[in-house]
Amino acid sequence: LYVDRTDGDPQLMVDRSGRRVQVQRLSTGARALVYFALRLAFQTVDSKGRPVALPLICDDPLVTIDDRRIEPILRLLQKVSEERQVIYLTCHDREARIAAGIGARVVALR
Repeated sequence: LYVDRTDGDPQLMVDRSGRRVQVQRLSTGARALVYFALRLAFQTVDSKGRPVALPLICDDPLVTIDDRRIEPILRLLQKVSEERQVIYLTCHDREARIAAGIGARVVALR
């Protein structure tokens, strides 16, 4: 990821085989992954200077992500949960089912 300031306002860019592409030109799912990764990275860096690790609260961040990418992302969050609390809110059975399958504690509010 790059922040390009050559045209004034910062532009978030990704590298595609040596070619920088504006994040806005990516698919909806790809953009969601970029912003999710940025959020996770920012929180990780921000927590280093604090006496306790901040919780990560996610409100349906993966709704536009395709089925084959959901489980690896939830496994990443499972790893993150070893260092800090992760609260993942969703109204989609798909994510709840996968999360339960990898050992997450799932609470259904109806």
